[in-house]
Amino acid sequence: AYAIRYIHLITAAYLAAFFAMLGHIFPIFSKFRGGKGFATFLFTVMALNPIICLMLIAIFVIILLVQKSFKKGIMMGSLKGE
Repeated sequence: AYAIRYIHLITAAYLAAFFAMLGHIFPIFSKFRGGKGFATFLFTVMALNPIICLMLIAIFVIILLVQKSFKKGIMMGSLKGE
């Protein structure tokens, strides 16, 4: 019974994180335009799985140093996520 409840809690946490990121990327008050969801993505991954978050930050820093482009670092770091 505990395992089933735990699975439901984890599922609810991932769904809440997904909809929080969706709300930051497509904000209602800006007519669904212009949002940036990277910070929300990073902190939800940090809350749900800190090890993956550290790997994403490492990928971001490496790409930032090699490409010298903040946007490319964010895009590639986000693509390597869960």
